[in-house]
Amino acid sequence: MDQPDPDDIVDIASQVADGEPVDWPSARGRVDGDSRDDVEQLRVIAEIARVHRDLLGDVAPTASALAQSPDGVPWGPLLVFEKLGSGAFGEVFRAWDASLQREVALKLLRNRDRDAGAGDAAVEEGQRLARVSHPNVMAVYGAQRVGRQVGIWGELLRGKTLAALIADQGPMSADETLIAGECICRALAAVHRGGMLHRDVKAQNVFREKGGRLVLMDFGLGRELDASASPGDLSGTPVYLAPELFAGGIASFQSDIYSLGVLLFFLVTGAFPVSGASLDDIKRAHREGHRARLQDLRPELPRQFVQVVERALDPDPAKRYQSAGAMQTALARAVHGDDTRLQADGRGRIAPLTVVIACAAGS
Repeated sequence: MDQPDPDDIVDIASQVADGEPVDWPSARGRVDGDSRDDVEQLRVIAEIARVHRDLLGDVAPTASALAQSPDGVPWGPLLVFEKLGSGAFGEVFRAWDASLQREVALKLLRNRDRDAGAGDAAVEEGQRLARVSHPNVMAVYGAQRVGRQVGIWGELLRGKTLAALIADQGPMSADETLIAGECICRALAAVHRGGMLHRDVKAQNVFREKGGRLVLMDFGLGRELDASASPGDLSGTPVYLAPELFAGGIASFQSDIYSLGVLLFFLVTGAFPVSGASLDDIKRAHREGHRARLQDLRPELPRQFVQVVERALDPDPAKRYQSAGAMQTALARAVHGDDTRLQADGRGRIAPLTVVIACAAGS
């Protein structure tokens, strides 16, 4: 027999990890000696995983299962089709909601722990988000726990995130960023009015549809304001986190405002005000007051715009804007007070002649 390829064991282990079916007789035939014991252990692990999937329903549909089921894989009240993407907190799928008779985006959250109570809390968060209605906030239609797997589903968006746009086209102009900032402020204000914090405002979580609408999405970290009062919680993306959180402070409206300031800084520079190779580096930079200044990176930016961003990034939460609405008002003043090229179109959107980002009207 030929010398067994060690990659065979790796391939089999990868199939098991992904929940894909394995031809076990063939797998055993590809190896010999001690490797056959490894294959047998992997078979036992795969069987245990299968039993858990059947009993708990807490594993997202696998690629092979989706490929073998062109009519969709059932999950709760939905039929799940192809995977659209994944992140630190879950996987997103295109799905069909028969009750709404429409396609939806289903996010299957990764289990925060094995406690069923955590799943119930996540479902409650999704249900609260479903009550937030605003044109710049992704519409959430439902949330449910199936076994220990929690899913939140909402409108299916088509377009690109702001992070992808920056990667493709480079930093935005001040005009574009002012319009984007107003949209996101309106969205964040709606979330805050619902008594929730977003806690992960960043370029990857703002979507630009093909028609130009900007949508704040991905509420995997969303929490009720009262439920967020836990010091030392660094949930979120480190370069976007407010400095008080690194110091053991509590998430608040002002920490979301700080994240929005970081986002606007990123949109016009492609960089971050505070960065580092590790979480400790970022924490140290905040503690020692080391940060980049917007006017140093883009000295040609309008003064009013720079002032809005710098205030949102103030290390002292009390000196930031006290609400997303207040920040939106400041951005609107910067728009109308600085540039006559901006005009309102007939659909109630603010549409600058030189930019492609549109903002749906909302309060």
